[in-house]
Amino acid sequence: HSAESNSVCVADVVLLCLGVILPLVTMDLLRVEELHSKYFKLISFICEIYPESVIGLPERQFDALAQSLEIGIDNFDVEVTKACFEGISSLCDCHFK
Repeated sequence: HSAESNSVCVADVVLLCLGVILPLVTMDLLRVEELHSKYFKLISFICEIYPESVIGLPERQFDALAQSLEIGIDNFDVEVTKACFEGISSLCDCHFK
């Protein structure tokens, strides 16, 4: 297998797992500092590493991810806000290429 086909498989697995996690994340869970910090870093990382795959998500899953980024921007500390904006920036860069 080529590196590119392996990368697609990894992206698919990561996004599938994210699809399982997103519906379970609540504001109550995100109030735990260690959890929200890691959660938003993960979301940002996925957007940065696999932007094409994120953009290609089914609408419902993409909307849930976008809503998570919005929540991170509006409700948490500077580090979380920065991570969320970095994720959005990666998606925008990919979209406009």
